Amino acid sequence: MFHGCSININPVALGKIMRRTDVPIGHVFRYVDTANSQGYLYAHLDINGGNGIYYSLKFSKDAKSQQTACPMTFTATPSASNQLSRDVKIVGYYNFVVTLDKVPEVVPLSSITNASTAVSFKNDYDEKDYPHVYLVLGETTTNSNSNRPLADDKLVLQLTKPFQVENVRMNALRGVPKDTIVAKRGTVSVNIYEGDT
Repeated sequence: MFHGCSININPVALGKIMRRTDVPIGHVFRYVDTANSQGYLYAHLDINGGNGIYYSLKFSKDAKSQQTACPMTFTATPSASNQLSRDVKIVGYYNFVVTLDKVPEVVPLSSITNASTAVSFKNDYDEKDYPHVYLVLGETTTNSNSNRPLADDKLVLQLTKPFQVENVRMNALRGVPKDTIVAKRGTVSVNIYEGDT
C-alpha cells in the first residue's frame, strides 16, 4: 500500500458555504438546503475544461467514519446543470490510498465495473520506469433511462504525476477506449479527514 497519490491543495476553511463551481480539487463537500443534505458526500476531482464537466467521487454519508472509504460511483455534472449553482458545505479533505496486488492481472478495461480499481497501461512509465497508476471511474456516458448508446470510452483519473509536468496544470482525466488491455494493479480507496459530516 502506498499513499503517494496525495493532492496538494490550498485548503478552504471547514464549514465554509460556497457555490458548487467554486469547490477546489481535494475537498469533500455536501449539498446544503436540500432533502438530501444529510446524504451523500462528494470528493471534487477535476473539471474537464474542454466540455466544462465537473467530476466528483460520490460516497455514502458515513464514509468519513471509515478509516478509508471506497466510492460508490463517480458523478459528472455538466456546466449547464442547475446543480452547479447550488450551495455546498466543505466538510473535509481527501487523499487516495492505493493498495497494490502482488501480481497484476491483464484484463480488458471494459471488464472493470467499479470506481475503485487501479490500473496501468502498456508503455506508460514515469522517469524512474515505474508504471503510472490510474483510477478507473467508469463510462464517459451512460445509457441509463435513455436511448443513447453506451460510450466507447472509460474515464480514468491519473493518480501519478508525469515527470515532465512542473508548474503546468496536468489534465488528469481522460477517456480511454474500453477495448484497451490494462494491468489491473489493485484497489483505490480514499481517506476523508478533517471535518464533520
